[in-house]
Amino acid sequence: MNKMPLLSFLVLTALGSSVWTTVLTLAGYHFGKNYEVIETTLAPYSKIFLLLAIAMIFGWIIKRRLASNKKGNISP
Repeated sequence: MNKMPLLSFLVLTALGSSVWTTVLTLAGYHFGKNYEVIETTLAPYSKIFLLLAIAMIFGWIIKRRLASNKKGNISP
């Protein structure tokens, strides 16, 4: 929330969450009977995306620490 008004943040967050929840609910209703098939199909991809997300977080942390060290700041 870098200087974003609180009301705008709350409204946009509520709208985004509502859309996401609606999509997931409709997908669950539509695909609920075939859950095992979908889970088996998507399981390998979900692990890849999880590893990518972890790698991105570590990359961000390393980049931030390197930039901090160049400025002479030592962060924990």
